[in-house]
Amino acid sequence: MTQASDWALVALGANLGDPWLQLREARAELESRLGATGVRASSIWSSRPVDCPPASPDFLNAVLAFPITASASARELLSNLQDVERAFGRYRSAGRNAPRTLDLDLLLFGDLIRSDPDCMVPHPRALQRRFVVEPATEVLPELIWPGTSDSLAVWCASLRDDPAQSEIARAPRQW
Repeated sequence: MTQASDWALVALGANLGDPWLQLREARAELESRLGATGVRASSIWSSRPVDCPPASPDFLNAVLAFPITASASARELLSNLQDVERAFGRYRSAGRNAPRTLDLDLLLFGDLIRSDPDCMVPHPRALQRRFVVEPATEVLPELIWPGTSDSLAVWCASLRDDPAQSEIARAPRQW
């Protein structure tokens, strides 16, 4: 089994502008900022918006897995994610679930469980969303989700069987 303590998972999503280009550039920016090596990237997935305003465009989504270094912290990574979002024109005052140029979510940081309002990990809704779990399963299928006894592969299988989940598919353009 893959140990959660070794990895930080970050979800990327975009549905305004050129989402494919924004995901590619955000990935490059994150890898550069974090000085990351050994990063694992999922495929890019296309999904219908969930809990978004009517007529919102479809999203492109992906997940990156970053090896955790001894000097890293969840707050530091979250701060970097928010800085990159702002650099791509994302401002959180637009309202929850509004269309966006870039959305970066810290899904988990090792086996850390924290419920601070400003840094909550694991992400409280990650396991309820196939557009998050499916790409995460591509990169770390055997990872046991912190606070549970199930792997990402098990969570993914249950979401695939859930008719309430948004349809997703691998996007025609990849990294």
